[in-house]
Amino acid sequence: MHSPSVIETQVLIIGGGVTGTALARDLALRGVDCVLVEKDDINAGASGRNHGLLHSGARYVAGDREAAMECRAEGELLKRMAAQTIQDTGGYFVAVPGDDERYVADFPSCCAQSGISARAIDVAAARELEPALSPRAIAVFEVPDASIDPFRLALEAIADAQRLGARLLRRSRVVGFEREGRRLRAATLRPFGGGNDVRIEAAQFVNAAGAWARDVAALAGAPIEMTYSKGTLLVTHARLAARVVNRLRRPSNADIMMPGGTVSIVGTTSTPVEDLEDVRSTTAEADLIVEEAARMVPALATMRFIRAYAGVRPLVGSAGAGDGRAVSRGFALFDHEIHGLDNLATITGGKLTTCRLMAERTADLVCRRLGVSRPCVTATTPLPVAPECAWTEPGRSPRVWMRSQELRDPLLCECEMVSASAVDAIHAALRAAGDTPTLTDIGLRSRVGKGACQGGFCAVRTVAHLLPARRLRGIARPRRDCRLHRRALGQPARGAVGRATRAGGVDGGAPLRTLRRGVARRRQPRRGAPRPRVAGPGRRHLRRGAAMTGPREERCDVAVIGTGMAGMAAALFAAEQGLSCVQIGNGGGILFASGLLDLLAVHPVAAGRLWPSPYDALAALARDEPQHPLARVDATSIHAAFATFVAALGSAGLPYAPLDGRNRRVPTSIGTIKTTFGVPLSMIAGVAALDARPPCLLVDFRGLREFSARQIVATLGDGWPGLAHRRIEFPGAEAAPELYAAHLARALETGETRARTIARVQPLLGDAQAVGFPAVLGLGRATEVHAAFEAALGIPVFEIPTMPTSVPGLRLLAALERAVAIRGVRRRHQARIAAQAVQADGDTITLGLEALAGGAAGERVVARAVVLATGRFGGRGLIADRDGVRESVFGLPVVQPSSRETWHRSDFLDPAGHAINRAGIEVDDAWRPLGADGRPASPQLFAAGSILAHQDWMRAKCGSGLAIATAWAATEQVARLLRRTVAA
Repeated sequence: MHSPSVIETQVLIIGGGVTGTALARDLALRGVDCVLVEKDDINAGASGRNHGLLHSGARYVAGDREAAMECRAEGELLKRMAAQTIQDTGGYFVAVPGDDERYVADFPSCCAQSGISARAIDVAAARELEPALSPRAIAVFEVPDASIDPFRLALEAIADAQRLGARLLRRSRVVGFEREGRRLRAATLRPFGGGNDVRIEAAQFVNAAGAWARDVAALAGAPIEMTYSKGTLLVTHARLAARVVNRLRRPSNADIMMPGGTVSIVGTTSTPVEDLEDVRSTTAEADLIVEEAARMVPALATMRFIRAYAGVRPLVGSAGAGDGRAVSRGFALFDHEIHGLDNLATITGGKLTTCRLMAERTADLVCRRLGVSRPCVTATTPLPVAPECAWTEPGRSPRVWMRSQELRDPLLCECEMVSASAVDAIHAALRAAGDTPTLTDIGLRSRVGKGACQGGFCAVRTVAHLLPARRLRGIARPRRDCRLHRRALGQPARGAVGRATRAGGVDGGAPLRTLRRGVARRRQPRRGAPRPRVAGPGRRHLRRGAAMTGPREERCDVAVIGTGMAGMAAALFAAEQGLSCVQIGNGGGILFASGLLDLLAVHPVAAGRLWPSPYDALAALARDEPQHPLARVDATSIHAAFATFVAALGSAGLPYAPLDGRNRRVPTSIGTIKTTFGVPLSMIAGVAALDARPPCLLVDFRGLREFSARQIVATLGDGWPGLAHRRIEFPGAEAAPELYAAHLARALETGETRARTIARVQPLLGDAQAVGFPAVLGLGRATEVHAAFEAALGIPVFEIPTMPTSVPGLRLLAALERAVAIRGVRRRHQARIAAQAVQADGDTITLGLEALAGGAAGERVVARAVVLATGRFGGRGLIADRDGVRESVFGLPVVQPSSRETWHRSDFLDPAGHAINRAGIEVDDAWRPLGADGRPASPQLFAAGSILAHQDWMRAKCGSGLAIATAWAATEQVARLLRRTVAA
């Protein structure tokens, strides 16, 4: 075993929250050499999981006057000494009916006794300034509350301390102390992720570990009595008020709403907790916060929340049977002499607002022991602005980016407008401090990952930006590194809190509109189109509907509700059955597809077992999960469904490789391997290359942020020695800071651009036996472009899907639109169902349409059968709120977990998945949705796709298979129903 390295210092500080970093700065300003160690990263504990309130002290005037006065004095001081970290918003204390009127009446005098300004405001005047306040408010007082950025405060404090000679060791946990008599001699640190232990010898030791202070003190044999109080907060998707809004009552649950840059932060709660390593927000807490806070700000009752997070307050003392609110919010400084240790101090408790004072008192004790006579100067020395620490400020990145107008400074995070230069500044500062940055480090020190996509898109773009110089640690483990920091304003929402989603940065609008215009001109079947196989009255209904007066009415054999994969497949199969069809929908998820068609790759989900044969997997699924929708479709039907679907795509200009009954392995844009069933012909050479692993070249284009050949090679290269990468300039876009996949695909359809691109690739081939590109080889003429590249380069060429919205997704959508159009399907793709009713005779279902952009108002569709293929939450087929999950069109009962508390597991990446992912509607053997009584809701109503219950298509890798197979099964049943009706 290697001997641990040794570091000598005067003072070892344990804990990198706001108090520990403030203490490091205080000591460094006094000329004391110190080392700060943190088991995770800066503000990893309560310092990074609070609401960011700079207290005026008014919250504590009735119950903890000492804490109130400390907050007032320190808040005023920080506004002068650390102004760059504070938004001096001011605050309101608001009383609503039911609040204690005696407390309301005493509030001004209590504030005055603590030296806090509290001015009564007319309620109507307050609501003019803050319209979100409840119209039922009975009293409003203005106080000098403010918003503070705890991350910038801590980061700038440690940056100034390091400038003065202090040292920082992140991700290093104290695991023990060496003791001699009444003194600690050294501490042993264990680096996170392995490596040799580090021994730090110090004259003085300070325990500033926050909630973990009791554990650290115990390692030294110094007991501390502490109470842990968990607080949960919610983050809204938009900012509701300019000021801090407090409930005018004694401190309780959900009585603060904070401005947090572009959002509002609402909370908090106080719940006893014992396990510091398992702290998370719960559904019940979220419900409580919304219910209580909505009395003060009614808009919160219907507001969309994008995050929930929880932190632990370290309170000194015992709360008894209470929730911790009875314990003082003041801080405690222990010198541990009573425990027989002369060189250990613990500082804990307190507030974010009092961190500077806590550091001063601790530094005074330490310096007295060291014989250092220099006084504290943090009350008179402003905290210097560290440019590399300023990127946590909401709105700063877009301001800098707009002012600079630098063409070569692309946006990596579009939600929060974080540019490449901001990421570079953070990266340079970390490297200068001797650290190897991770993606988590970038997220902590900026707004990356804190927008609506929660890191889903910007994580990959940021990695791609940093990879060319191998500047990011852990590039061969993208899944781990892409879990962005969850604590800056909170963790990604779980339980009751909704998830925000957004489209990626790829501009696919123009080509999509062009393709749709092309489809719209061809409504009649082409010569050679499939002949109807089922006789029916559909065309007679169409003629009768055209002759009607009043609101436009269309009649058809089957109406398909949904324009995603299941909706498209159902419309296609209905037309193949010879049924007249109207398809209704708005949007659809095909734009986000990779172009790959999964059937079934993983079973069981919890075990993550991958199957070479999807049909073998289906057989196992039928044995283990007979309720799974795919288990209820026989293999012959699934084979026929896929054969028909792929043939239709081929006839629409999007050829797929022949289906041979086995799954294939396809490389992805981040270097992982996807197991799938149907592969576009333009990607199939990549499957062969991945299997054989010959010398192979991957090419990407400078500025294409959603694809990095370097990352693919970094991930796959160990097992593929002949895999190489090169980055080239895209012809005609050499000066562009950022490229978009759809633009490149269109450009490559012109002969000149294609020829120039091929000319740049040819000299790079070397001994490569295949060459891979991002999936940009054409949009509407992809087959032609791909063939031209293969002919010119003389070796197999393959595409690798990019991040959504992807070119293969655009191609797939266009091909499906062409396929259903040439089969006579009438599409209402800018409409949604406004009302539904079953006609009295029970033979038809009438759907009233609500027009969207480009739709016709007041239109009705009268169908002899309806296929519901609206999808789940993404397609709004299912809608979740605090009352549960409901089906959005017909009000069908939804199979779902018994309580919202069990919707999700605590670990987002839990292999077993989340119970909510199996929610959906039940169907009978004829694929008819069941009503509350367990019988079919209507003889004419059928369902297909992900809206069906008892399946987790994402983890099972069976999304396309579920859509195609169940659409086939449902339309088969529709055809049988209509045959029986005609026969009768």
